[in-house]
Amino acid sequence: MPGAAPAPDHAAAAAAEMAAAFERAVACDPTGAPVETYRFGGLPLRLRVAGEALRRTLTRALAHLRVEPTPEAALTVTLWDGAATGVPCPVRYLRDALDRTSPFGPSVIATARDESIIGYQSHTATMLLDRGARRLVGWSDAAGRLPLFERGKPLQPLLFAWQLDHGIAPVHAGLVARNGRGVLFGGAGGSGKTTTSLTCLAAGFEFLGDDYAGFPPCVGPRPRGYSYYVSSWLEPDHAQRFPWLLPHAQQGTVGEDKLLILATDLPGARCPEHVEVAAIALPRVSGRPATAHWRASMSEAIFRLAPSSILQLPFVRGRLALDRLTELAQRVPAYWLDLGTDLAEIPAHIAQILDEAEAAAPPPRADHVGTGLAGGGARG
Repeated sequence: MPGAAPAPDHAAAAAAEMAAAFERAVACDPTGAPVETYRFGGLPLRLRVAGEALRRTLTRALAHLRVEPTPEAALTVTLWDGAATGVPCPVRYLRDALDRTSPFGPSVIATARDESIIGYQSHTATMLLDRGARRLVGWSDAAGRLPLFERGKPLQPLLFAWQLDHGIAPVHAGLVARNGRGVLFGGAGGSGKTTTSLTCLAAGFEFLGDDYAGFPPCVGPRPRGYSYYVSSWLEPDHAQRFPWLLPHAQQGTVGEDKLLILATDLPGARCPEHVEVAAIALPRVSGRPATAHWRASMSEAIFRLAPSSILQLPFVRGRLALDRLTELAQRVPAYWLDLGTDLAEIPAHIAQILDEAEAAAPPPRADHVGTGLAGGGARG
């Protein structure tokens, strides 16, 4: 009947159809779709892609996370290229297979009634995550048609949902490090996370990402932050401030104006899987020539990190994310970072923040999480 909800078994049937289509695609792949293993958020992920061009395209943003094969995997990911293998996607519309759909930018996310199976669909890809079976299966119509988002953050909505299932919170923040000690850059889009991260990368810092980092429960005095994707997006006019990146920039498809940069493509870049986080920096574009930094309160750090970390992604459980952000703010000192127009000053301030954090006593925990909403701490 038109408009009726799918039967409860439609989601499982769709996942089974996708899995069977992948096996047909493997039979059409001359390489046999070799198995690769990655550590994503500290968990082993087994990846198999039918279609060599698709495999090369999707794994560039994950290259720093590749490890030797392990006997067990927390998640198995199987993907195929429809154009390369000649195998079409058996699920035309997620709304016909799953119970609830909602927009996610230009794409769609969907869930079964009991949320045991969730999906993501764009105009070039369809993917389903079977949480119980610990399997993600997906189709792309052609490697060459992937938009920048799916090249720079492959499988992001579903992989982040899987991370949350394991108590690992994706935090909307940049993360760089010096000698294994990290600084987390928090703030909404346009706050200066990318500028801060890229200037530090140019100055020789280790780079774990400028957009998201994964945080499991804290088990020591300092939280451990995990790299997800070493990708950056730059507006063309913004990219002119980083001319050394332009030879490595990837152009988007029709309608995509931004440029994609993968840090692993840059000579000399160091991109570790994880680091200990020693400090939080809260960048803001000041418009003044000089960069400045000073201590921020715990509540100011939480209010800068929480909104985009909780509201920007699908499938996020707000309580878990807020608990993890509170753990971060309780364990490491936070600093306001007013970004000046002289970009060369920024890495020196990050180095100073790390030195101050190393020398500082544990940050006070007496702040009431209700101050600092205006985003301006008193200088001191």
